[in-house]
Amino acid sequence: MPATYSNEGKIITTLRDLELPARNFVDLAKSLNISISHGRFSEALNDKARLDEETGTTLIELLSELSAVREKFRDIPINWGATERIATLVILERVTRICAELDQQPIAAQQ
Repeated sequence: MPATYSNEGKIITTLRDLELPARNFVDLAKSLNISISHGRFSEALNDKARLDEETGTTLIELLSELSAVREKFRDIPINWGATERIATLVILERVTRICAELDQQPIAAQQ
């Protein structure tokens, strides 16, 4: 078992909290252009290898975004297997966040 405060440990904890299967998470990460393989991810979660720092940080950031999506839609069951749809939600949340940071309205809201 990876150390609790390592990237791998944080990932395991968040996956468990979200009830998000590791396989679906890797598929989701891949659909968002994060370079990770199922084998490498499995080895990292089973403490047989380590994720490089950049990949670990990127995956933790994605999990943070997924937690925000989960919280926003807490009354709606999420099918984590629908990775393309979840990826679309993540992208829409990114656009919304960036628009808020720039004090702009999303394009759809401007019409």
